[in-house]
This record gives sequence, C-alpha cells and structure tokens, in this order.
Amino acid sequence: MVRNYEKLPPESVVDGLLSRKTYLENAITFYKQELSKAPEGKLRVSTSNHTSQYYHVNCGTEKKEVYIPKSNQKLVMALAQKEYIEKIIPALEQELFHINETIIFMQKRKIDTIYNKLTEKRRQLVEPVTLSAKEYTENWLAVEYQHKPFMEDSANLFTAKGERVRSKSEVIIADTLFRLGIPYRYEFPIKLQKFSVHPDFYCLNLRNRKEFAWEHLGMMDSPEYASSAVEKLNAYENAGFFPGDKLIFSMETSSTPLSSKAVEKIARHYLL
Repeated sequence: MVRNYEKLPPESVVDGLLSRKTYLENAITFYKQELSKAPEGKLRVSTSNHTSQYYHVNCGTEKKEVYIPKSNQKLVMALAQKEYIEKIIPALEQELFHINETIIFMQKRKIDTIYNKLTEKRRQLVEPVTLSAKEYTENWLAVEYQHKPFMEDSANLFTAKGERVRSKSEVIIADTLFRLGIPYRYEFPIKLQKFSVHPDFYCLNLRNRKEFAWEHLGMMDSPEYASSAVEKLNAYENAGFFPGDKLIFSMETSSTPLSSKAVEKIARHYLL
C-alpha cells in the first residue's frame, strides 16, 4: 500500500526539553554555589526624601540592623542578588520537575508503537497516523519532477548514486548527503511567490520532517555572480525561506574551494 503523507509528524519536543533540562540543571548548580558564597542576612530598603537607604538585617551583630553607607554599594548588590537567587532557585527546580515528568511521558507514549505491534496483514489494511522514517523517505523521494536540462557542453560529472550534476562542488554535497542518509532531490522546482526556482538540492530532515532548499554559491569572487547570488537569496527571504530556516547555503571562491568537511558540518547541523 502506498502511504499518504503522515497526518501526525514525529515528535520533536523531547530534544528541546532535554536541552532545556541541561540548562536548568546547570543554572541550579551555579546559583546554589553563588548562594553559598553570599553574605549573611538580608537587605532592607527604605526611602527618605526621595533617596534610597539600605540596611543590613540579621547581619550577625548585636544590632537588629545596620545602616549600609553609600560607599559599600557592593554589599547592597550582593544582598539583593542573594534574595533574588533564593526566589529563583525554587522556580527553576519546579520547571525542571515538570520537564522531567514530560520527558518521561513522551518517551513512554504509545503512538509510535501501536502500528508496529500490528500483524503484517493488519498493517496492510490500515493507514497509520505517522510513518516510519523508511516509509516517509520512500514517499518523499517518489515525487516526480523535472530538473533543469544540461547544456551540450556541460561537464559529465556524476555522484556516487550515478546522478549527473553540474559541478565538482555539487558532487561533494550530493555524496555527503547520500553517505549521511539524508534524502534529497536534485534541482527540485519550488515556488517563490510569482516564479519558480530550482535549488541545487532540496533536502529533508527526517527527524522533524522539515524541508530545506540548499543553494551552493560557487563563484563568489566574481562581482556579477555575487550580485546575482544576493538577488537570489533576497528572493528566497521574500518568499519565507530564511538562512537556517528552510534555506541552507554554502559558498566558495577560487582561492577558498568548498571542502567535504565544511559540507558535512552544514549537513549534520541542519539535516540530522
């Protein structure tokens, strides 16, 4: 059975929650250390003749509170920061608790497993709400389209998949995507407002089902080419394709050629 595109894409929430969890844990540890170094006591602020006056309360002396002179602004700020930290730590811990609970729930959820537990005969009878990476890739790559034609004098350059491309840099990009298992369509036409373009590669991030147009700007030391490239990027942005969000671009000049290492960094950052 040929599957339609999924009605429910795979969750991508847990990755963000795990990142937030790490930030919270580090923040809690840091502020607890800061709290342990803070001065004893609290700060009382009063106003007299529109002027703020500061007092050190419970400061370990026989007096209940001691006036803090203006020359000791450092102590005022340390006490104020201490009281802020004492309030912020419980708030951070509460958020961390709920994030941990949500992560546990998301990791135990049944949506992804219900279809997989069906027998093979039953799988053939139902349309799943979400597709496996393999099924989604097969559907995505099965889309039929025409890329731009090659000129008669174009170089015969082929990728590891046996696909003809226009430059050695495109061979590097295509072979890197193929090696990393990232689905792509070469010169797939997409609509930019009133006209269509054929980005060098139209790529799929399987983890979140997000598509990216990848343009390689290969002659950036040519003023005419660079000017044209800027116009192209502006057209992408006007159509809602922003660098890092639906749009990837790489560049090179005659003195700084594209490297496979740079391509892999880009591919891993946006597409895995």
